[in-house]
Amino acid sequence: MKKATRRIYPLAVFLVTALCALSCRCQGNKGSQKQFRADSITVAKAENNNSELYYEAVTDTANVDWLEYIPVFHYWRDIEDDEYLFDAPTAEQIAAWESLCEKENPADSVMRCYGQEYCLNMNQFMTIQDFMSVWPQQEPYGSDDAFTEWRLEQYYLDIYNPDSEYDRFMFLREAIQSLCCFDAQSQLEMNFKAGMEATLEEFYCRMMLREAVRHSSTKLGRALERENQAWEEYHAQLDSTFSIINGDCHGLNGSSWSMAISGILFDNAEMRAESLGDFYFALTDSLDYEIRHKRSKIGVYEITRHSAVSDEKILREYKNFMASLTEDEDSYPVSMRTKELTAEMNAWKKWIQSRKSVSSLLTGFVKDAYDNSTNNVRRHKYIMLKNRYQGYGVTSDDVLECLIPFGASDEEMNGSSFDVRWKEKYHTSWW
Repeated sequence: MKKATRRIYPLAVFLVTALCALSCRCQGNKGSQKQFRADSITVAKAENNNSELYYEAVTDTANVDWLEYIPVFHYWRDIEDDEYLFDAPTAEQIAAWESLCEKENPADSVMRCYGQEYCLNMNQFMTIQDFMSVWPQQEPYGSDDAFTEWRLEQYYLDIYNPDSEYDRFMFLREAIQSLCCFDAQSQLEMNFKAGMEATLEEFYCRMMLREAVRHSSTKLGRALERENQAWEEYHAQLDSTFSIINGDCHGLNGSSWSMAISGILFDNAEMRAESLGDFYFALTDSLDYEIRHKRSKIGVYEITRHSAVSDEKILREYKNFMASLTEDEDSYPVSMRTKELTAEMNAWKKWIQSRKSVSSLLTGFVKDAYDNSTNNVRRHKYIMLKNRYQGYGVTSDDVLECLIPFGASDEEMNGSSFDVRWKEKYHTSWW
């Protein structure tokens, strides 16, 4: 048996590496860029931190080589206290954060890679670079939610006073999606983009959980905090399990490894966000919240309902997953992979039990929405298990064809697992 020697690096290492790659790519392209000399008015705007230039789309400035001639800078806009989606930061906090961004992200000539086919404008580029520079200093990584919220609100201009909690979190969702909408060019850039999406999805979950606790009684709030602690433990264990299950096999230990880990963590956090949303919007907007729809000025929030998936069904699939593992010289030993899956199964059971404790404190429509979201969580997890944690990172069409989609019908969901489909299609064992 070949001993697995792959080292699992923290996500922050990949982000720092990605930053270096972005800078090198910009400098490496200097010779191939068509050279334009920026007019004196444009340069003067940049040197004076002009807001128009900061928000102007890169392609809107004719005859200017953005990578070479336009200095990048931070532009901080004034936001009134009542314009913040959540808690308004103090003047001291804002000053400290602005100084931190300017110190850690000086945006010198090496970092001018927000050019064509990368970011929309300097605003998006500088926000991404600020997160890349500041998050690794936080412990755990990216955990200062007040900073993240403030930096997102500095970035996103289309935020208005929300009419409901659904509207409030829809604005936050739009800000995150807008920031993550950039064209990654290299594998390292794709790794960073996937990592940023996962980190911001986890941030979104924490913000909603915090607001749910604030809108709850003391007893319910404490139960929600215990549930969240159990979720965090399960989420961390899933990270570890995925690394061991897929480590040193199927090419996932290469340059796209960080992207694969971030992919499953984003998937898991997105599931968490959806389940929190069903509960939180019912809890806070229940006066005008219908059993199937909550209508707002932004759109319609729909509660998704599925046939029941039992706890026993999930545990059986964990066992099936373990039984499907085989010894392979390019993988960690079966005993090690089984141990990780068992630890994750126990963390999952603890989380679901904590959700039952929360449910026991609820009544009426709020309880119905919460219990339905727990069933949706089970269904999502069941499909993840049936897919044997495949389909993340750079994935071939052969793999994709053997996966069960999360929107599958009951019949497809209850069909063959990934490893069985793979063997039937390609006549060889996956593991």
